[in-house]
Amino acid sequence: MTRENKSGVKHPRQLAINETSSRRQIDQLELFVNDEEMLHISEIKKSLYTLSISHAIIFDGLCFACTVFHDKKWKNPNTGKWHDIISRKDDATETHYRLFAPENLIREILVGPYKNEWPKVRNQLMKLALKPEPKKLIIDEKHFIIDAPIKVTPWYEKENIEKFATLSPRRKGQGTGEAGKTAREANGEREIGKAKGRIVGWSIEFFKPLFESLLLINTGKPRTTGSNYLLMPPYFQLKLNAIYNSFLSSTNSLIQQRPHQIESIEAQQVSLFPQDEAHIRSEAQKYKEKCQQYFSNLQCNLVSVKPLQLRKFYMGLGLKDNHKGEYITIDNLIEFVDSVWPELIRTDRKGNKALQPAEYQQVKEKITIILNVHFRMLIDNGDMNGGQLVPLAIVEGEEFTRENNKLRIQCIKQNSMFSEYKLKDMAKYLVNLPVQGNEN
Repeated sequence: MTRENKSGVKHPRQLAINETSSRRQIDQLELFVNDEEMLHISEIKKSLYTLSISHAIIFDGLCFACTVFHDKKWKNPNTGKWHDIISRKDDATETHYRLFAPENLIREILVGPYKNEWPKVRNQLMKLALKPEPKKLIIDEKHFIIDAPIKVTPWYEKENIEKFATLSPRRKGQGTGEAGKTAREANGEREIGKAKGRIVGWSIEFFKPLFESLLLINTGKPRTTGSNYLLMPPYFQLKLNAIYNSFLSSTNSLIQQRPHQIESIEAQQVSLFPQDEAHIRSEAQKYKEKCQQYFSNLQCNLVSVKPLQLRKFYMGLGLKDNHKGEYITIDNLIEFVDSVWPELIRTDRKGNKALQPAEYQQVKEKITIILNVHFRMLIDNGDMNGGQLVPLAIVEGEEFTRENNKLRIQCIKQNSMFSEYKLKDMAKYLVNLPVQGNEN
């Protein structure tokens, strides 16, 4: 059961808030459970604050599944029984929903047309199966909770699917963590990684508070508005990774090829003018050094914005989108920068966050590269189809300065939920956009 996904994928607002929150922003909240020992441990574990690219890819797939397969089932050819693709929607005893399906469907959900990425994604699923990663997860405006946003269990071919489909250590009173592991081993249940046979399917549990609004929207319990989710292009993180890798590959190729091209020209010139060999070689060396510096700087600029930062920038704009007009105004630039590039935020003597002039200039340079290079290529490739918006340019003005802590971005916004952005419709916006490095 697969379908080509050209429409926008609903991405829960609460999940987007978690993906775009920095350590400083999370630490302003209170732990939901009064557990002082857990709070102490959480303060010394940096990993509790970091969601990786692997999480982003899996989140995109889970959002796709919740958008498209929220009410669908798959049939086991061996038993003839049907199973929910997404279960536990009405089970109040569970903290996580569960996506459970054969591997070919899980692969389609997580990577879609990016088949070459499946081995990497599958490897990350195995890592999460062996060791779930707890995180500080924001559940409302004042609280966070510590839990694993994703819990993975592989389904092996020699396992009884009916037992697997209903297995829930929490309901069996076996618990989680080391206590749960000991209880399961005592009952003779399999330990992840030691079952025999190949993997034929996957169970991916995902934290309910982050996805609940999305499933409520799709099931109509109760009917909610679009303010509970963003619209994202399908397989968005994989698209961002591909753009980043293409920049890295192309600039590496230029760096390697250019010196050989110069040496070829140098040899020709020396053969024509042997009396000027010393001068020709000296000038060629200077030119090689200039080219090397230019392409190194080019690569540094292009790859200075990492794929996760691109994602956070886009989500950050989406969270501030009021669906009116062609602009998005960032009323608190410091908090926005803290969510995308926290390393650029400093703390003053009073303990307040500050964005210094040098760092402010870096922010504008990064955003300019994002708008004029990254998103322009995504648009050209059709990779923004289905997204809620397409950011185009920084709006200059006296009101939007570092001193006023404001920034405004011009955008094309989506009027209908599943319309596609076409390059021809954007010509009037793109024709006058500045090209990086073109000063004329």
